[in-house]
Amino acid sequence: MKNSEYLIVGSVLGIAIMGIVSFKLFNAHKTKPTTYTTKPVATIKQLPASKKGWKWHIDKIHNIAFQYPEEFTPNNNGRIFTSGTKEIRVLIDNITPNRVFPAIEPASSQVVINSLTWNIKKSYTYCDAGICGSTGITYYIYKYGHLVLIKYFPEDVWPVAEQVISSILFNAQ
Repeated sequence: MKNSEYLIVGSVLGIAIMGIVSFKLFNAHKTKPTTYTTKPVATIKQLPASKKGWKWHIDKIHNIAFQYPEEFTPNNNGRIFTSGTKEIRVLIDNITPNRVFPAIEPASSQVVINSLTWNIKKSYTYCDAGICGSTGITYYIYKYGHLVLIKYFPEDVWPVAEQVISSILFNAQ
């Protein structure tokens, strides 16, 4: 073989190698579809029958259900239930051990309802720019990684709020 033949074979091999390397580098930067694995969420399979005059509210995100009186209207995605001047607020949030929920101050007392110990934050009057109001009484519990907070006012709504609290079903096990 002559030098020119070596040069031609070497050039062809060099071009082929450069093509292969370029092709691999080009394809290495293509985005691959992301796959997510999701943990199956437990579902509330069968709810007990509602008490007469009550309805079930199901929070599908947190997998928690509770009953509320039919006379109360759910607003704000089932977070606020109102009947005239009576109001019950329900907040359900995911809580991790390192996450602090700023709206919760230390409990002033505790009560056991349906074998669950609820923290109680008593109502107090606050004033802002000369306008005064009541905070309402707040019951809250940490269970299965959730914070469930129930606030109600005026104070005579307690019998209704207690029944809401006693109907809560947790199914996140």
